[in-house]
Amino acid sequence: MLEWLKEVFRRRDSGARILKAHHHLAGLYHHGNLKLAYGGLLDRAYASIDGEIGAAIERQHPGDLLLVISGFGMQPVNPIRHLASRLLRDPDVSGTHENAPDGFMLAYGTAVAAGRKQRGSIVDVTPTILYFLGVPIGRDMDGYARADLFARAFTVERPITFIPSHGL
Repeated sequence: MLEWLKEVFRRRDSGARILKAHHHLAGLYHHGNLKLAYGGLLDRAYASIDGEIGAAIERQHPGDLLLVISGFGMQPVNPIRHLASRLLRDPDVSGTHENAPDGFMLAYGTAVAAGRKQRGSIVDVTPTILYFLGVPIGRDMDGYARADLFARAFTVERPITFIPSHGL
């Protein structure tokens, strides 16, 4: 699927480009226990990510779209579960997604409407990118095109279109 999307981006002559889609699996979740365990490492990692996002925003041109995506947050495994997994010789995992915060999607660009939008799903990302690029969405795809992320001036000129399948 990723190669197919890359080909779609290369073929598009609309001038719309996606500069950066940063999927940070750990999310931007800051938990006190992690801060104690890792000291300034997390702060440096967050600063690095902030720098990447800032640089991508500076390189944007009118019509570009920047998406920053985390499908889910993380939290530390509770100490009892961590100990049990080590005793059972399971992989030594220090984080989990079980009760972690939701993920997020930040959208930035001239076509993006200001404000916070309703909750979505990770499966909405690909249909939303296809919609932005003007590519029909396969009816066999999971998720929905999040046209609500975009300004009315953009959505009026770009209806959501469908095809039965992209056949992948």
